[in-house]
Amino acid sequence: MNDLNFHHLRYFQTVAHDGNLTRAAERLNVSQSAVSTQIRQLEERLGQKLFERRGRSLILTEAGQIALDHADAIFTTGDETREYAARANVRPAPGAAGRITGDSLPKFSDWISPAPPRP
Repeated sequence: MNDLNFHHLRYFQTVAHDGNLTRAAERLNVSQSAVSTQIRQLEERLGQKLFERRGRSLILTEAGQIALDHADAIFTTGDETREYAARANVRPAPGAAGRITGDSLPKFSDWISPAPPRP
């Protein structure tokens, strides 16, 4: 399978929760065509239609609901990881915010493996 990226998932998640491509594009501060392209690419990579059109609304297909559940879990985990890092006073290296590289994985595993400190 070709690579997925966070743009595919974030754009899909936003449209799925809004149910409307135009509103989602406005919330994401991108063009409607950019959102449409990302969703089309995600559908191609997954080999599944994620939405059905009903009038001006987009309704999730069964595959779309499964994909949304996974996207929500991925972004929730990312938010929790950032929150834990903030509590542990872990700061990303300059220029590395939002990226995990091979060099950062050992450091990442060092601060998520131990149990959190007790209050």
